[in-house]
Amino acid sequence: MVAPIFKQNMYSGVRQELGPSVSPVDLFHGVFEENIKTFPLLEEIVLIEQILHEGDCLYAPAWWWV
Repeated sequence: MVAPIFKQNMYSGVRQELGPSVSPVDLFHGVFEENIKTFPLLEEIVLIEQILHEGDCLYAPAWWWV
């Protein structure tokens, strides 16, 4: 998860085909370090990672990037 204060670092709204609240950054696939090559501002975000197990629930507050 990424806090909403890092909206600019998530490159939201930079591609016309994506809406203003959609990010082209994929936090789920690939290696995070490879994403930094394409999106250098990612280096400044605080990424919160959590492993969920069967029966766990993840609460994502409004405007957080998940």
